[in-house]
Amino acid sequence: MDIKRVGDIEIEEDAAYQRRFHKAQRVSWALMSLAVLLALAGLAGPGLSGTDESESPDRAVKTEYNGTVFHQKDSEMTIKVKTSEGGRLSVWISRDYLESVYMKQMLPRPEEVIAAEGKIYFGFRLDGSARELEISLYFQPLRVGRLSGSIGSGKSTVEFSQFVFP
Repeated sequence: MDIKRVGDIEIEEDAAYQRRFHKAQRVSWALMSLAVLLALAGLAGPGLSGTDESESPDRAVKTEYNGTVFHQKDSEMTIKVKTSEGGRLSVWISRDYLESVYMKQMLPRPEEVIAAEGKIYFGFRLDGSARELEISLYFQPLRVGRLSGSIGSGKSTVEFSQFVFP
């Protein structure tokens, strides 16, 4: 430790301590910057990259969902299906996706649910005025990692993928 004289004042200097302090300060700033970037990327919630959309090639089926979700935390997906003249509409969701999430609610409620190999079909009754059926799914992911699935109606199919954080 050196003692430096400035005017009438004697000031102690510890150059090694100052170097360690400045190094720790720079590391702390880097870690805080990294935390902000991860939060913006979706690690702490939907973030900037959180909302994704997928659409079938013929644009008859569209999904809107969070690309990053959290294990056993509430999440939502919206499915929009173009309809014809009323009557009935059947929408299916891939079975492997539904087995990876806990489905809390589907609005509107389907009139019937039919399980088939690899798909679960949901039947809805439509009135004559609807041009598009909007279905809201409320769910919680049951496992961590990549979740992939597909949704379809008639010959239209859309695929999507989500990442589940712990």
